[in-house]
Amino acid sequence: MNFRKSTRVLPLLLVLSLSGLAQNKSGAVMLKAGKAVTQPMQGSTSYDYQVQLKSGEALKATVLQKGVDVVINTYGPDGKKIASFDSPTDRQGTEYVTLVAPQTGRYRLEVAPFEPKAAQGTFELTVGKIMTPAQYTQSLAEDRKRADAVAAYLQTPHPDKTYDEQAAEVMKLDPTALMLPTAPLPEIEAARWLEGTWISTGKSYASAISPERTFSDTAVYRFDPQHPMMLTRANKPDGKYVPVMAYEPHSRRWVQASMQAGETGTGWNMATGNGWANNQLIMEGDGAFMGITNHSRVTRTKVDDTHMRMLTEERKGDGTWQPISEAQMVKQNSNSVTSK
Repeated sequence: MNFRKSTRVLPLLLVLSLSGLAQNKSGAVMLKAGKAVTQPMQGSTSYDYQVQLKSGEALKATVLQKGVDVVINTYGPDGKKIASFDSPTDRQGTEYVTLVAPQTGRYRLEVAPFEPKAAQGTFELTVGKIMTPAQYTQSLAEDRKRADAVAAYLQTPHPDKTYDEQAAEVMKLDPTALMLPTAPLPEIEAARWLEGTWISTGKSYASAISPERTFSDTAVYRFDPQHPMMLTRANKPDGKYVPVMAYEPHSRRWVQASMQAGETGTGWNMATGNGWANNQLIMEGDGAFMGITNHSRVTRTKVDDTHMRMLTEERKGDGTWQPISEAQMVKQNSNSVTSK
């Protein structure tokens, strides 16, 4: 998202009309729990609001979009940005904002247009109650239950439902389900050991079209700085990084997709896995090479932070699995490629 530096405009008459909202000495609008404000928005205009929070307190707010797509940025007492909130609701629908205070002070919420030349519309900002640390902990537990229900639904195929029908079901389970994560995901942080330079040695088993062969490969892996849920690889640290797999937080699955077209033929593969368990990530799916389809799985086994095994297998007609290739991977150095 590219945002042009915006001019913050808050007309005096509008400030005076905000029922239940106080004005501080600098002229900024102070938010109060349980109160709402409706603002027009057009072009690059953005609006600032402030709220006083004690250490550990949390504020939840909603922004209803009416004809304009907005993004909400939160800032700490030191002026540093904390998080951005934006979901794929476009110009209609609700954005959900959570602000947790790591220290006592005055925090700022900025409501800005997603597009620098936004069409005219309005938004309605509603502030929920300010929660104590204990209340926020309870709120997190309730959020987790809703997220668990969403993940369970999404991990089950629904071939009889369209995308929109499934999205509607998900929103019933959790209205915030389609929001993008604003904080580092524990699943990504737990997989940071994958970043670094890996040397792979292994073999591909003989098939109907090729003999058995050995191979070796060196590649640099990192989570993409711009898309932190995507693991990428390159043949050297300053080379071009290409996607390997990505974490999909709503269904809590890892996803891998690849396509090739060249001298050796054209092929594709799509596989998913439900996450690391017992130091293994098993991804399974369909693919094709030169028009011949197959169903395969890749098992990555973590030996320790610097050693990993990878086994690729194909499912046979009787349901058993036949090895296609296997590799031993050793990590050399990760200090220079981390995406943090």
